[in-house]
Amino acid sequence: MEPIINELLAGILQRPQLEPPEINQKGIPMRPSGRAPDQMRAITIEPAFTKHAEGSVLVSFGDTKVLVTASVEERVPPFLRGKGEGWVTAEYGMLPRATHTRSNREAAK
Repeated sequence: MEPIINELLAGILQRPQLEPPEINQKGIPMRPSGRAPDQMRAITIEPAFTKHAEGSVLVSFGDTKVLVTASVEERVPPFLRGKGEGWVTAEYGMLPRATHTRSNREAAK
């Protein structure tokens, strides 16, 4: 097991470090993508992205990707039973490497 760990650590140490942002002609730091401070990210929407959810979409905002899924259930919380009302709930979570630094998984807390 130790040789594998050493190999992984060597690979991590060889990764290029992030450089400080470039400064444009107006003295404003440039974004790493090169996008201007007032420039919008490209946005794409891919509906029906997952196979099993009743509804799903993959939304991309530049390099940021958001997967949204929806499920339909024929039940409501106990406090709404018999009232003829529905219930919508949402959940989200960021994957451990969704950003430049690793975040802990919520399940591990």
